[in-house]
Amino acid sequence: MKSDLALLKVNKVIIHEVPKHTKYGGSAGGPVYSEVESQLDQELAVYFQEKTISSLGSNKSFDIEIDSSSESPVPALLTKHFNSLVEDFVETSKKMAEHLYNIQDGTNPAGLLAVLDCTLHKERAMGLIKLEKEEGVRLKQQLLGGRLTFDLHILRDLVLTERTRVYKLALFVSIPEKEGDYDAAASDNQTGYGSYNEVATFFLNKFLGCKLRKEPHVATKHFYEAVESFVNEKVEDPVLRSQYHGHVVSELLSQSPTVSTEQFAETFLPVDLRKSFVDHLKSSEVPANFPKNNELIDRRLKKTLYEFQSGIRVIAPNDLDDGRMKITSLENGDTKVEIQDRLEEVRGK
Repeated sequence: MKSDLALLKVNKVIIHEVPKHTKYGGSAGGPVYSEVESQLDQELAVYFQEKTISSLGSNKSFDIEIDSSSESPVPALLTKHFNSLVEDFVETSKKMAEHLYNIQDGTNPAGLLAVLDCTLHKERAMGLIKLEKEEGVRLKQQLLGGRLTFDLHILRDLVLTERTRVYKLALFVSIPEKEGDYDAAASDNQTGYGSYNEVATFFLNKFLGCKLRKEPHVATKHFYEAVESFVNEKVEDPVLRSQYHGHVVSELLSQSPTVSTEQFAETFLPVDLRKSFVDHLKSSEVPANFPKNNELIDRRLKKTLYEFQSGIRVIAPNDLDDGRMKITSLENGDTKVEIQDRLEEVRGK
């Protein structure tokens, strides 16, 4: 979806105030609903467009899909909104805000839910943004055509500033030939997907009724295998092959909770290889960003196999001390491997 986001157009915005639930010290009365969408000028449309693009274009954005096991009403509301011939945008957004209010616990801060009616290319889309509201800021509604709504111009001065932090954001783009299916992505700038269980339980599953399009352990395995295949197919220099393989092992064993394929390319690969690398991973159906989980490849991250044309194989631990093994490219195309160590034993295989 990232490559398409520049074509996003925001057509309507409606905002509801979602306080803390009364069970956790919130004010009585529940959400403060708007009864009609806010008046949207070009400047404000661009603001919401840029917020969406910057959040979903970051390495905290992940592809998602509907989770059939979730009890969230959001998927059904999305389907109804995209398929209805009758205008239901306001009522749909109010039900989403009500659901968000009901599932929040004491750890979820009060804020605003902005629901965006959008188009991406020619397809209909809906964005859901949870924005922070600074403590002490009181928001008042205005009458528009006899119905209450939030004035975005006032919100812009009080809340929608450059310092505004987007808590959580999701965008669903309808796929006409697949009813109930979406090209969808979500981001969480509040906690990040490093806190995967917390985010998956609350925002993805409880609120959106979604899950990651590819589970972390599967995405991690596919990433590792795609990098290996790229290195062996596209990189001729054996020394560089060994280096790049070492980089993917280091990346997956690092403390970073997530992997960004573009960031990996920019960090470890020369400019002339980056595009073909990213394209290779896309064709291998590796997500652009994903939470890391090494459980399927844990053993493969401990050792590396070097296999030669003659049938010689060398298996080396990845935590080998520097200087124990040296790989050199020779002018005739051969590879020279030097091992400095104490020989324990010799036996048949």
